[in-house]
Amino acid sequence: MEKLLQEFSYEYHSIKSLKALEEHIRINKSILIVDDDQNVLDTISLDIYAERYKPTPVNNPFEAIKLIKENPEFFSLVLLDMVMPGKNGEQVVREIHTITKMYSIPIIILSGHTQTYETKHLLYSMGVTAFIEKPYTYNELHNIINNYLKQATIPLPPSRFS
Repeated sequence: MEKLLQEFSYEYHSIKSLKALEEHIRINKSILIVDDDQNVLDTISLDIYAERYKPTPVNNPFEAIKLIKENPEFFSLVLLDMVMPGKNGEQVVREIHTITKMYSIPIIILSGHTQTYETKHLLYSMGVTAFIEKPYTYNELHNIINNYLKQATIPLPPSRFS
């Protein structure tokens, strides 16, 4: 019985350590949010922060491209509005992929306009990962973000009791 308790204690502490490491990885995931609507930026930033990710909100596409140029591997994911003054989502996607050839950054398009099949097909072929149509729920956004960032999660070790 004592050996079983020692094994259980070891497994319990390993799981606690792995969960702490998984949380550390989650906290270090930075998400670039690009939208010209300040209310949308604020809401998404708070939602992302509540999920323990690092939001970087910018309200224009030129600033977003500048940030990615300065450090292309910094961002783990981009949330991008489709319609903004100066550059549209398609133009921004092209520039991001030109800059980040060596890095695969998931790009999720946020749009208040229904996209045609042709537009979605074009953007998917350019490397866009997903679309979310506004208005969306917190759960929809949370699920899509976690789906594309889950590769950083750490699986639990096999049980020592099996």
